[in-house]
Amino acid sequence: TRTLRTYDSSTTYHYLDISARIPASGRGVQGRFQRRSQVLGAGVLRGLLGLIGLGGARVGDPLFDDIIKVKAKRQSPMMEVLVERPGLQDAVMELLSNDSSSHVTIIDDRLLAQIRQADIPPNELEMLRGMLAIAAHLQA
Repeated sequence: TRTLRTYDSSTTYHYLDISARIPASGRGVQGRFQRRSQVLGAGVLRGLLGLIGLGGARVGDPLFDDIIKVKAKRQSPMMEVLVERPGLQDAVMELLSNDSSSHVTIIDDRLLAQIRQADIPPNELEMLRGMLAIAAHLQA
């Protein structure tokens, strides 16, 4: 738990970290997911960068691509799995629905997540359910 103070107010941020070992896929799946900033105009800039080939990795689903930033090579096993399994996209979006500094990292047989939430501590059961959903979709 950390408290951020400004000259006239303060906000307390609660962090919850979970890591899990899952059966290795054998595909060398690696990636990091984070909720995109919803700053006005950022989506237009991302679209323009994507048109000239400078944008980040995208799966082709406009909802997922607008909400989640993927750090993985464009032609990688991680991107193949994301495109093949829309349920995995849904599970990642659900888990990262709270804050743009929350993230999920997948490294073949490890699943790591850090959720940040202002004022109210994150619900551990919801986070565990989200992690299990991601693990299930990776194993499908």
